Amino acid sequence: MRTLRIALILLLALVAMQVLGLMSVAQGPAGTWVSGIQIQNQSSSPATVTITFYWAQNSATPGAVAYTIGPVTIEGNKSVVYYLPGIADFPDNFVGSAVVSSDQPVAAILNTSKVAAGTESDPKRIGAASGVLSPATTVYAPYLRKNYSGRNSYIAVQNTSAESATVTITYRDNTGAEVAAARETATLSAYSTKIFYQNENAGLPNGFYGSAVINGTQPLAVVVNNANDGTRWDRSQFESYNGLTQSSTKLWIPKITANYSGYNTGLTIQNVGTAAATMELVSTFGNLTSPLIQPGAAWAVYLPSAFPSASGGGSATVTSSQPMVGVVTENKQSKGYGVVWSMIPDGSGTTTVLFPKFDRNYSGYNGGIQVQNIGTAPTRMQATFSKPGMTDLSITSPAPIPAGGSWSIYGPSVPGLPDGFNGSVTVVSLDGQPIAGIYTSKNDLPTAVGDYYSAYNGINK
Repeated sequence: MRTLRIALILLLALVAMQVLGLMSVAQGPAGTWVSGIQIQNQSSSPATVTITFYWAQNSATPGAVAYTIGPVTIEGNKSVVYYLPGIADFPDNFVGSAVVSSDQPVAAILNTSKVAAGTESDPKRIGAASGVLSPATTVYAPYLRKNYSGRNSYIAVQNTSAESATVTITYRDNTGAEVAAARETATLSAYSTKIFYQNENAGLPNGFYGSAVINGTQPLAVVVNNANDGTRWDRSQFESYNGLTQSSTKLWIPKITANYSGYNTGLTIQNVGTAAATMELVSTFGNLTSPLIQPGAAWAVYLPSAFPSASGGGSATVTSSQPMVGVVTENKQSKGYGVVWSMIPDGSGTTTVLFPKFDRNYSGYNGGIQVQNIGTAPTRMQATFSKPGMTDLSITSPAPIPAGGSWSIYGPSVPGLPDGFNGSVTVVSLDGQPIAGIYTSKNDLPTAVGDYYSAYNGINK
């Protein structure tokens, strides 16, 4: 049986109402928060799936089972959606984690969103992260904030084992220097989750922007959220990303933008080696060489500033003399959008990438995929769209994608894909080259106000 780990965080803060699947947590972003899970069956055979929810560490019963869904059957190559507030008997005041178990390989993503009117004073906020297939005892979080330009972050750490785990978080500032006073240690019960709020850490200075390394005595799953205060539409950005477990001297970046319909990309690349490093960025817009980056420090590049004449989208790679991890931020200031996703370590690509959630005109949401050829030769790609009750639909890239290049797919532009589609996509490299990809989604309704933009890393099969 294959087991997939998901760090699942649900928040309720500073509101009077009660909503199914919520807990009162004063330290997090204000508002009523809910979550949904979308699970994709990787196999052509039916999958028998069970989802087990566990109470968080600060609950009355840390690590205890809160609720179970299943066993249920997911058709071959199809996906299912579970919106937790829509489950009538799901426990009130829940915050915690989930484990998805299946007799077939599965993939999953998690959406966390604020219940909001979607107005200037009560903006929508949404973030997404991938389910964690391979928990690790060392996890990197290269993009953290404490009261930095109105932004704060928090780290959700799940113990994925049946034994208790000791977790230690070590923080470094933007120069790579350890902030020793900020170090945190906690014991997590089996399968439980603890949330570490950077704005509650007295050892971190105000204005902190830096990184952390999360170590555990048992394998961990980590999701990081960054948020500003959300007091108005242009301060509504809510950004989720998975903690990083694999470093490399080469990182692939399937999607970048600069002055592209208001979208712009920033890169944060952390040296996790033992010596100072020089990094080289090669992108569609041009090339850059970093200054000497000390161990633990990060190189930050905002593409519109680095390439002021650039306009459009593309892809990139980063190489270094020391192992690195990195994340990509993308924003659209005029809409209050903000997302974060992870760069792709060299060697982690496969010939198949899974996207458990993809939308076309689904309640106003439209999805897009950018899949990068991270091999050494051109490859054709094929994308197959699946949904229960619908015959699979496949499209093929119009031409072979060169090594380092990307193929973009936008929901409304897919011939034959019906409006209202909310399903999964499988992208295959037809010529055997490794690929990796990113999914982004936004709400195109003119009345949508706030951060209706989300992103997650495709899951390599």
